[in-house]
Parts: sequence; structure tokens; C-alpha cells
Amino acid sequence: MSGSPPDGFTEFVAARSDALLRSAWLLTGDTGRAEDLLQTVLATVWGRWPRIVAGGHPEAYVRRVLFTTYISWWRRRWRHRCRSNQPQ
Repeated sequence: MSGSPPDGFTEFVAARSDALLRSAWLLTGDTGRAEDLLQTVLATVWGRWPRIVAGGHPEAYVRRVLFTTYISWWRRRWRHRCRSNQPQ
């Protein structure tokens, strides 16, 4: 993530970050976690941005990454809880 942002990335983030943050909040139920989730997703798509734009519908792609990243976080937390509740 060094250097300048890919073409159109800054404009996309400026235009859609509020809506994406609301979606992240609906998933997490917590403002801090929603901000972390969105930041993680934007960092993920940064390097792939030219391919994402070329594929069309970048917001739909980013929302999908938002959802799958959240599900990964949820599964990791759930597995940790299951392991910690097992008798020794």
C-alpha cells in the first residue's frame, strides 16, 4: 500500500464510505468494529482496484468483501469460544 492510490479509488471512498460504514455497522452492531471492518476491506481492495473497476460494479464487489470479511471474523470468534468452553 505504498505510493499514490489507484485511479478512482479516492473518489470511490469519498463518495461511498458513509454508506459502506452503515453496512458495516449493521453487520457488527458496534461503531468501532464497523470502522475496523471497513478499513480492513478498503485495504484489501486497494491493490486489486484496477481489476475491480474493470470488472464493473465496484461497490457490489466491495460490499461482498465486507460481508465475507465479517463472516471470517465471526467464525474465528465463534471457534475461539467453542474451544474455550470445552472441558479439559
